Amino acid sequence: GEFIPMKKVDYEIIPIPTSGNPTAFRNKAIRYSRAKYIMFAARGVDMDHDIGEHLMSQMEDYGFGMACCGYDIRDTSSPKAEIYYETPEFNRRVLDREDMLCRLFYQTHYQGFIWNKMFRTSILKRRHIRFDTDIPGSEELPFLVRYMCAAGDAVMLPDHLCHVNELPQADLDLEMEAYGRMKKKLWRHDDARWLCEESISLMELELDQEP
Repeated sequence: GEFIPMKKVDYEIIPIPTSGNPTAFRNKAIRYSRAKYIMFAARGVDMDHDIGEHLMSQMEDYGFGMACCGYDIRDTSSPKAEIYYETPEFNRRVLDREDMLCRLFYQTHYQGFIWNKMFRTSILKRRHIRFDTDIPGSEELPFLVRYMCAAGDAVMLPDHLCHVNELPQADLDLEMEAYGRMKKKLWRHDDARWLCEESISLMELELDQEP
């Protein structure tokens, strides 16, 4: 679980530690990274071997603040590991800060994960953007909001470069706390605040209806 700083490279994919707190590990990795761009691996998610080059080329050529790709989810209980979900983008899309932030407020929206995204290390360091260590399982949401508040725009690629074998399940209370922190980051944005409140109401409704 000990993080070893890497030599200066174009991009770096931070692995999942074999032991210890993965959130603290990621924060330490950000601190010591010498790469221009950074990505984060996740348990149960396989990345194509060229994902780094693919996303980095978009950020290098066009200067985007963030680049993200599509993914598919596989049924590992099936002998053929059949795909039962694919992200819905069919075209390359460029979103400004406001549009990307609004997308993050959909609880089940596929842009709420970090492992299909590439970040600029300089923004993470300069703005001291880190993961919350006290909301494990939901720390990605406020992290993304903080980052997008600092980044100018994002590009979404339709290419399925990540393949999910299992999605991590977050605690409902932690999800709601994460949304609360997201809301504070965008308190002037009426649409984002409304989406946040609607998402929490929906979660509470679903919880009440569970047997």
